[in-house]
Amino acid sequence: MHIAASRPHGSQSVLTYVTEPRRTVRDGGDEAMRILYIDDEPSLRSLVSEFLRMVGHECETEPSGEAGLDRALNGEFDVIICDMHLPGISGADLCRRLLAEKPSIEGRLLLATGDLLSRETQEFFSQTGLPHIHKPFKLHELNSVIKGLARTHRAESTSPSTQ
Repeated sequence: MHIAASRPHGSQSVLTYVTEPRRTVRDGGDEAMRILYIDDEPSLRSLVSEFLRMVGHECETEPSGEAGLDRALNGEFDVIICDMHLPGISGADLCRRLLAEKPSIEGRLLLATGDLLSRETQEFFSQTGLPHIHKPFKLHELNSVIKGLARTHRAESTSPSTQ
């Protein structure tokens, strides 16, 4: 099992000011994060959400693109993890709509896919520059990627050039 996270060089950040979700500090000094996990596979959704809770994060889940988009637009999350292949609204379409309607989520959106070979998937990642992980992934590596996204987002939102 292997995990790959990427964000092409040259991606530009959009300056936005948002109210950040409330963070609490867990034992060990790491901040607990509020995470939304969107995946149509019930067993994977259950496993990932249980693991994220076990390591101290708050995790909400949705089984479809439509429900995930609604929850993401109406809630505040530190990180949103979305499967690329969902029934109804695909993960790619969900991300496009979410970035158009709530651009403050940029930098906190992570896509999961087992399909990195299709031209459509490669073009989507090339066009958007969104970070992604490859299924199947190891849970502790997923947690490391999530923490990295949160650290990067905090650094970008507090850097002098964004204020």
